[in-house]
Amino acid sequence: MNKRVIGFVLIALGILLVASAPLLTGYTIYSNNSSNFLPIMGLAFFIVGLVLLMEEDLEGKAGKPRVIRTRQFEREIKRHPIEPINNAIARIGQGSKDEERLKHGRLAGSFSIKAGKGERIIYRKQNGEIFLEHYLSSHEYDRYQ
Repeated sequence: MNKRVIGFVLIALGILLVASAPLLTGYTIYSNNSSNFLPIMGLAFFIVGLVLLMEEDLEGKAGKPRVIRTRQFEREIKRHPIEPINNAIARIGQGSKDEERLKHGRLAGSFSIKAGKGERIIYRKQNGEIFLEHYLSSHEYDRYQ
């Protein structure tokens, strides 16, 4: 299950537990009354839910750049196994030895990453986003020279 969904569920559960209990004060937290257990648990659920939501947002901002699949790329990956393609896309930007900057031909300035035996994904980086442009199988290399 997604961290965001779990965060929302915990926040909702926390609000329900706190709202269904009598007034929660500092004395309530300090006292040893067993009826104070539910609002304290509700408060804990609420805080953990907030942390999960914030963590999800931070991962999205500090994590990998957004990957955009172009129509051309989508057309070219049809009839090819999707798992090696997705694995290659996941390795983009991780400093993989299979990743290289293209220097010649019409695709100069773009990047490529190995997606299988002889297959490459051609992409470009722009404004912090990655645009997947082409999928080349081993017999299509000279198409973009």
